[in-house]
Formats: sequence, C-alpha cells, structure tokens
Amino acid sequence: MIKPRFSQAELKLAAVVGMTLNHTAGILLANGTIREIMLLAGGISMPLFARFISDGFEYTRDRGKYAFRLGVSAVISHFAFSFAFGTPYLISSAIFTLLLAFFALCVIHMESVPKSIRGLMLFYILICSLIGDWGWCAVLWAILFDLLKNRPESQFLMITAFVLIGVAYVIFMFGLTGTIAIRNFGFLLAIPLLLAYSGKQGRQPRALRSCLYLYYPAHLFVLGIIKDVIV
Repeated sequence: MIKPRFSQAELKLAAVVGMTLNHTAGILLANGTIREIMLLAGGISMPLFARFISDGFEYTRDRGKYAFRLGVSAVISHFAFSFAFGTPYLISSAIFTLLLAFFALCVIHMESVPKSIRGLMLFYILICSLIGDWGWCAVLWAILFDLLKNRPESQFLMITAFVLIGVAYVIFMFGLTGTIAIRNFGFLLAIPLLLAYSGKQGRQPRALRSCLYLYYPAHLFVLGIIKDVIV
C-alpha cells in the first residue's frame, strides 16, 4: 500500500500542470510522439479534480457559494473551451462536468428526498454530462470518491471501480468516435497520486486555490489566441 504523503496543494499543482500539458498539446501541436506523451500525461488531471470536488463538497462551509463559483467559471470556461478547441457550442468544458458532479453529490446527500426521486435526478445529471468534457465518467468518479474516500479498508475497491469506470468511458468514446489511443488511458497515471493523497489541504496560495475558477478559462483563451496567431 502506498503511504499517503501528498497534500491537496501538491496534487492540485500536479493536476494544473497535467491539464496545461494536455490542452497545449491538443490545441497547438500536430500529431506526433511529443503530442501523444503530453496528452497521456494530462490524463492525471480529471481524476484529481474529481477527487477535489468530492473534498470540496464535504468541507465547504457554504455549498451554495461553492456551486455559484463553479457555475460562473463554467459559463466563462464554456466559451473559452469552444474558442480554444474550435468545438461546437453544444460541447462544454471540464468545469461544466465538475459542476454537474457537485450537483450529483448534493443529490446523493438529500436524505429527506425519496431514493426514487434522487435516482431520477442523478439520471438527468448523467444525461446532461454527455455534453461535458469527460462527461459521466468524471461525475461517477466524484460519486465514487465521495462514497469510499474515507474508508481505508475500501481502498482496493475504490481503485478497482475507478479503473472500471475509466475503461468503460474509453470504450464509450470509441463507440462514438471510432478511435482509440494509448493517451486515452492516461487516467491510470493518477492511481499512484490518488493512493498517495493524504486528504489534507496543505498550504495553498490564493492563486492555487482559484486555479479552477480563473486559470482554467484564462489559459484556454491564451492558447486559443496563440493558435490563431500561429495559424
């Protein structure tokens, strides 16, 4: 078993670096080995952000404000994502997906609401997530982490379910696009980091705490501008 040693601050920095590598390669680089390596390395980001969402849901003092900040960032990031990648406006960013993951956690913990209603609400959230980057995969990861992250005895189960969800998503995307590559399995690189996560926040500069809300759309706009200049 890997001994927990990394704080959220350290893993958040790793997630931001991985995300930046992934987006830089996807937006600016032509097909080639370097591009594939960068895309593969970027696979660590979404699993870590899904874990941070589950932590944020558990520890935030005001879930309404938390959701509002994510929502504002999701709106801005939607246009940044479309601008940078040239995708249709129907397709949205990872921040939109994480917002839905947060809503899914809220639904799960609505204990006063009948399970049948909660199940229906979760179903609609998963349907909506189809238009987001990483879609239902990230939503299910966040739910998984919420259910099992504080149970050391279930660590093997958590990682096994994490892998199965990720592989199912790769197969799902293959069914949609007809393509599959090694980079699609980059999420597996996050496993050692997830196992080594101490669950503690660590010392986080304000800029790092705001990376999801500010850095995500900002770096996409910058990459989109660079792409337009190069092209």
